Amino acid sequence: MAPDLFARQGDASGIADMKELQSKIVSKTPDAQVMSDLDATIARLRGAGARFRNDPIQGPGGRQVLAEDPAGNPVELFEATSG
Repeated sequence: MAPDLFARQGDASGIADMKELQSKIVSKTPDAQVMSDLDATIARLRGAGARFRNDPIQGPGGRQVLAEDPAGNPVELFEATSG
């Protein structure tokens, strides 16, 4: 994924195990840090080769899109409506 999104939570360069990476770095990243700009997040993930199931859609609480993890499982990315 995009290591620059998680730089504030620690150095991930020495972690090869995905479960360890999730518990030590990714889980400590505030959602607002990652999802404050859905379009920028989508662009970074597309640049890294991520696949998406749909284009972003607008709902009453914000915008969302479905990405796929490496195994093909859906991952919802959500940007809350501000204000």
